[in-house]
Amino acid sequence: MNDNEADPMLRYVRIAGILAIVAALANGIGDIFYQTAADGVYDANMEFMWKVPVQNLHLGAYVGLFVIPLVLAGYWHVYQGIRKAGPWFSLPPVLIAMYMVPIGGALHFGFSIRLCLVIRSLQAPVRRRRTLPCCMQR
Repeated sequence: MNDNEADPMLRYVRIAGILAIVAALANGIGDIFYQTAADGVYDANMEFMWKVPVQNLHLGAYVGLFVIPLVLAGYWHVYQGIRKAGPWFSLPPVLIAMYMVPIGGALHFGFSIRLCLVIRSLQAPVRRRRTLPCCMQR
């Protein structure tokens, strides 16, 4: 009798661990796309984000957004390891992390989309401003 037959949950725990590793690597790759400036100059004020190509912002944001379920599988994996400590010690950290990860991913995604829209509006050609409202124009 091998380990897989002794504990059928072990297979799911291993799969969740592998998914967590994939999620960590994908998040790292997404952050590289998300924060890699074209000239390689970085500052503490985050002004380099204006130099990041829009395609990289989109790619990094979507990678981070789509791996959130894999990260949650990783936290389930962690819970399986610490659940023997009892629910009062094992559930709070895991539930807090599982609550905060989607919020952080959504905030990153929303920030990058807004930044892309601002960059595109700044790169758009400047139009002549109308002096009258459009309904009064001929």
